[in-house]
Amino acid sequence: MAGGKARKSPDSPPFVGEEAEPFRMDFGQRLAWLLDRFDSRIEAGRVAGITADQLAKYVRGGAKPMLETMVRLCEAKNISLDWLATGRGAIPSADADEIGGEWVLVPVYKVEASSGHGAFPTREELREPVKFPRALLRRLASGAIEQLSIVFNRGDSNEPDIMDGDAMLIDRGIERLADDAFYVFGYDDVLMVKQIERLIDGRVKLRARNPNYSEETLSREDAARLNVFGRVVWRGGLV
Repeated sequence: MAGGKARKSPDSPPFVGEEAEPFRMDFGQRLAWLLDRFDSRIEAGRVAGITADQLAKYVRGGAKPMLETMVRLCEAKNISLDWLATGRGAIPSADADEIGGEWVLVPVYKVEASSGHGAFPTREELREPVKFPRALLRRLASGAIEQLSIVFNRGDSNEPDIMDGDAMLIDRGIERLADDAFYVFGYDDVLMVKQIERLIDGRVKLRARNPNYSEETLSREDAARLNVFGRVVWRGGLV
């Protein structure tokens, strides 16, 4: 009807901005699980006929996937297309309770902070994901649960708060820094984890929890090279 908002039937798909975003978030978790059945995201992209970067957009909910692409992925791993699209239908495997519902699979990256490279890891550096209660992640995440991932700590500079070898749950959806929190960041060619304090004159203080390590203050110019990837919202030992 001219000049008015289109009417929807009860069975019609949601308008963008209503239920579309939560739907894409849930779909992205199921798609991420399916992609993890492949040896790498590059292999999955080859099967789907698109790039690994495009697959990443589908997982994040930043693009609408093509039906043909999803069919190819499902057929390659004998997964129900209905389940991938809606969460209903045939359960893909015995560990299907990890997808949706009360549990979420969080990606785990091989890289170790304080001794890794300066760029945040890519999907090609994934280990087996870890299952977390959805209710816990909702409390820990500042935004979307999909912004959470796990990297490992290497070193004792933040003991006893973060131990050598601890897994760290990183919230990449942060909007501001808190002085009493730990952050994973890239500085030159190294990934590090420390407490960060921004000073009013543009300098930045990097503080370690272990008293055997001294505080470091970066000049305004050096601070500009700091690339904060996320805040540590949980840590624990993983085998």
